[in-house]
Amino acid sequence: MVQGVLPVTNEPDDQTEKKLPGLPLKTFEAAVKAIAALRDQGKALLFLGKRSSFRVIAEFSDFKDALASQAEGDEPSEEDAHKALAEVGNYAAALGRGGRVDALVDILSNTVHRKDLEGLDENGKEAFRQRVREKIGFTSDGLLTRAMRSREARLATTTAPSIEDLDFELVCERQDGLQAKTVAEPFLRFRLRYSAEERDSVRSVFWAWAFVPPGRGEHLADSFEFDADETDIDLLIARLTRAKERLLRAREQSRENGDG
Repeated sequence: MVQGVLPVTNEPDDQTEKKLPGLPLKTFEAAVKAIAALRDQGKALLFLGKRSSFRVIAEFSDFKDALASQAEGDEPSEEDAHKALAEVGNYAAALGRGGRVDALVDILSNTVHRKDLEGLDENGKEAFRQRVREKIGFTSDGLLTRAMRSREARLATTTAPSIEDLDFELVCERQDGLQAKTVAEPFLRFRLRYSAEERDSVRSVFWAWAFVPPGRGEHLADSFEFDADETDIDLLIARLTRAKERLLRAREQSRENGDG
């Protein structure tokens, strides 16, 4: 949970704003609103991983269209949309680890934006830190739901491996030279990436003094692969659907008991 997010009223003037690194406030706020809108429409999944990563799982074209509808002025280019998605992801990942705003400002200033600040004078640096605080407020209010804060607490205390991502590739043909067999029917190969607890202890120590931006720690993730066809996928969907329903019922019951 983020502590101490307060509105900032002393905003930098337009000239100072243009010199500051990172997205302008209006663009950043529009990106946050675009992501939140896609989430609320069921078009995006916001995934907070254990390794200080935050990903928006959605069609990029949907995000670009949503950003255009939220932004004022010209329609953002594809490059601008990618930059907006990346910067919001950095802030959401940092917020997912919790802490006070001043500490998060230091983390983001000393890691993500460290090189950008080298050319600024003291007034510029203070204006930048002020803008970071406002961006933290936008991200916290727009994207950090109760479920995400609950997930962060669970990930911080888990002793079991945690899912980081699931990739797949289409295999159109496989030849087995040993058995002299050929499989010509297309199938899928999945790779489940996960963070092992013994390796995550290293990341926890590192987090004490620095923030790991999305993607930087993924090379530490373990993974395993498995083949699947449509029958295997149907089995996974059936089992996971039933498991999710049971989890949601248990949470609803827990909240009712807590309220009572």
